[in-house]
Amino acid sequence: AHRNHISGSQSRILIYILVESTRREVFQNDIEEKYSIRPATATGLLKQLEKSELIVRVPLPKDRRQKIILPTKKAQSIQKNVLYEIQRLETKLTENISDNDLAVFYQVSQQLSDNLTQFYMQEEGTSIEENI
Repeated sequence: AHRNHISGSQSRILIYILVESTRREVFQNDIEEKYSIRPATATGLLKQLEKSELIVRVPLPKDRRQKIILPTKKAQSIQKNVLYEIQRLETKLTENISDNDLAVFYQVSQQLSDNLTQFYMQEEGTSIEENI
């Protein structure tokens, strides 16, 4: 991704846009929800992708405030390279780890994530001072 002068965050968002836009219309709020980022953060990342000519934002005819995010031809042309780099990294990361060990890792990671989500949902509404 750095060969194309975009950050890791921008490349993750670009891949999301490239994949999701083949299935449905993609909007900024989809990116905010997917990556749990603030609107201002998403706006900054998308502006950089636009400046790099990797996306365009097209206003919806029925509501011009809503903008569909579309990958450009330039983004589509680098998609294969980015996906190759991701695959190469995943292969290196999982080298010498059995499929069984990976399955256990993914299962435990998911449980940790679920536990954390449940914890924060239970804690919602209590202040930090109450928990100390």
